[in-house]
Amino acid sequence: MANMELQTRNQFERVNLNDRPTGVQLRSKRGLTIYALVSTAVLIVLGYAAIKEISDWAGAVVFGAILLNLVGLMIAVRPGRNSTAG
Repeated sequence: MANMELQTRNQFERVNLNDRPTGVQLRSKRGLTIYALVSTAVLIVLGYAAIKEISDWAGAVVFGAILLNLVGLMIAVRPGRNSTAG
């Protein structure tokens, strides 16, 4: 393996995609549900505070650009996304 190029070596060392998922295994969904509810409440409160602070149209444009970038980030890191990179 010492004389292999990086891409060739990565193909040998990568996780077999036919195996079971290697993500976090949860015993119960209670903690995840509580986290989702709390984080959603915090997001709503912070979003409301951000909207209250917008004083003119330029602030609204900046806030809209930030939101669009966040949506793009969520699409890019989505777990089920098919990668376009080799």
